[in-house]
Amino acid sequence: MLQTLLADQFKIALHRENKLLPAYMLVIAKNGPKVQPSKPGDTYPDGIKGPEGLPAGPHKFFVEPDGITVQALPMSFVTERLAMHLNTPVVDGTGLTGDYDFTLRFSPEGAPAHEENGRKVTTTSLSSLDAHNAALVSAIEEQLGLRLDPQTVPLPILVVDRAEKPMAN
Repeated sequence: MLQTLLADQFKIALHRENKLLPAYMLVIAKNGPKVQPSKPGDTYPDGIKGPEGLPAGPHKFFVEPDGITVQALPMSFVTERLAMHLNTPVVDGTGLTGDYDFTLRFSPEGAPAHEENGRKVTTTSLSSLDAHNAALVSAIEEQLGLRLDPQTVPLPILVVDRAEKPMAN
């Protein structure tokens, strides 16, 4: 409905195509993956907690200042979230199927840290964003047995062929 409204109001004409763009390809590192397949029926009693402090269960992704916890999610979902953190597309090239569990801890060198509710909290400023990303990329290889390879890959993009100013209602 929104696409139809935009097309009517702005006379937008679009098409999709693939374009070679810089991205990370998530692949298995030379020593093999260290991520664990999730166990069907696992309630994750020691995992991510919900608002009431109770286990949140499977199919959860939780980000903390110094890490990421994944409970019963496919690598395709993980790569989408990594892309958001790295501000670069990430493509799943692992070949891993099914859902996985892992906890990833990372902290850029020299990032200021403080205690908050008994937990170590690392603050990342814009100037230390590169250090944050480098720490994340390194931790993925060391802790998960996966590697983020920078590549140029064909990615789908949306091309605007035409758009007009809307007419007054």
